[in-house]
Amino acid sequence: LAQRLGPAARMGWGSHLQDWQQVQLALSAARGSALRTQGGRLDRMDWQLKGLDPTEVLQRGYAWLTDSNGRTVTKVAQVQTGEQLKATLSDGVVDLQVADQAPN
Repeated sequence: LAQRLGPAARMGWGSHLQDWQQVQLALSAARGSALRTQGGRLDRMDWQLKGLDPTEVLQRGYAWLTDSNGRTVTKVAQVQTGEQLKATLSDGVVDLQVADQAPN
């Protein structure tokens, strides 16, 4: 009986081992795919965050204007002729004086 069951038992074990190896390969592939997906997602989020970074905006030629109280100036109506402003540029700050104003 032992001689007859020996090969059958080994064949059954071999089948399970093969199944196990296939599961390992599938898990490894899924892990790699998930890592690539998450890596791409992180790259996109990094790009989006850089787009929101004020210094990145300044690098594109914009300036950030503030009044003498440090409040951000976004409209002509917020300033008066003769008022002192600061313009923050990509490489430093410039002091400005409003000479004239002309709303659109």
